[in-house]
Amino acid sequence: MMAQPALRHLAAFAVLASAGCFSESDDEGGASGPDPSGSTSADAGSSSIGSSTTVGTQSGSSDGTTVAEGSSTASTTTSADSTTGDATTDGSSSGGETSGPDLCPDDGAIDCGDGVAVPGEACWDAAQYDNVGDDSLAIVAADFDGDGDDDVAVIDSSDGVRVLWGGGGGLTPGGVLPLPEGTSAWTLDAANLDDDVEAELLVGGFEPVAWLFDYDGASLALTDAMLTAPAASVTARLADGDDDEVPDAFLTGEFSDIPEQQVLRMLPQADLVFGSPTDFPLDLSIADFRVLPVDGNPAPGVALISAGGELLWSPPGGEIASMLLLADDVYTFDQTARLTVGDLDGDGLSDVVVGHDGRAFLYRYDDLLEAPVFDQILGEAVTGAVTTAIGDIDRDGDADLVLARRGDNAVLVYAREGNGYADATPLLIADPAGVAVGHVDGDCVLDLAVMRTQTVGLFLGDP
Repeated sequence: MMAQPALRHLAAFAVLASAGCFSESDDEGGASGPDPSGSTSADAGSSSIGSSTTVGTQSGSSDGTTVAEGSSTASTTTSADSTTGDATTDGSSSGGETSGPDLCPDDGAIDCGDGVAVPGEACWDAAQYDNVGDDSLAIVAADFDGDGDDDVAVIDSSDGVRVLWGGGGGLTPGGVLPLPEGTSAWTLDAANLDDDVEAELLVGGFEPVAWLFDYDGASLALTDAMLTAPAASVTARLADGDDDEVPDAFLTGEFSDIPEQQVLRMLPQADLVFGSPTDFPLDLSIADFRVLPVDGNPAPGVALISAGGELLWSPPGGEIASMLLLADDVYTFDQTARLTVGDLDGDGLSDVVVGHDGRAFLYRYDDLLEAPVFDQILGEAVTGAVTTAIGDIDRDGDADLVLARRGDNAVLVYAREGNGYADATPLLIADPAGVAVGHVDGDCVLDLAVMRTQTVGLFLGDP
């Protein structure tokens, strides 16, 4: 494997949490490049607000109760009886394109219920809870039924994939999706694959297959597309891999030690019909991967975490197998680290976020070096898995960052300010195993759906 020259760290800092809403004194606004509002399908060729995933050992609580004295200024506090269990968590964030938010301006101040609009302000209602079974493994938000409200899908390790329909009042249970008998789900991703108003759902299985679900007018229905993966425990992603502005499927098996199974497989698609696969040999066992947009190049780029904890990448346009480069020779992670890709600085290029050890490690994609360069660290080290999500939470035109940290039972929201981030706004909730952003209640403000062991907690923005 080739290794690029070490990219030295120019700056690093840890941001500590502060309670309450957050408000930026200056509205930076006007970010260029991909829309950071939270839509997966606004740009079919970009993973800018795609899913983020975290896998780790799950030990957490059952349901909890949130108390908030006034949604505009109070932090939320959750108490819950603890139960302990072990599971693997793939907490992902994704927001599907919805017709309601399409009518919103690109940015705009939020009044937090007090009638006073403050640029860069954000606030949430007390969490609402919906039961999603047992040992939740993954979460994704997208508008599956095309009604303008983002919906939520969650893997229930006991029963399959559960759907919660979004609406003005929050989330409504929508039942369990029919996976083939004897199979089980591992990962989720969502995107609009056929240019209609509904997003499709891709489910990676514990078996070496992935399934695609499409809305049939009443519910998400299993399609005829059963995609074969190179190995079991399938991580399935949707991104444009051939520069036709239509998402394709990418599949790989996690943690495989068999060389012929260490492959990243791309399956091009059009109108839900998938073509012949192209395999990119990786020659190493991987823990997670994200596809980088092709931007006119003949082949996709990729960022990945190896099972040994290295952050590796391959630039768009190259042969992935021969162009895996070491992105960081200072920080190493482990196989619980997970990736999110998105345009954090508004330059139109996909940056990389590594969630690990309670923190978010940010790597800015440098157009001159054509490489992800270490930028900064958000959060402080805590034991337990961390998941990340990207979206313009405060509607000032900048992409903000959300961290769900199981180690201290908190979801931290970092508002981008210039080249850095404001102190975090903490939302306290027991056992946050994953987080997704989306317009669940159909307004212009992003909401936060937080996956827990047995429930999803929904924080509605600007109640």
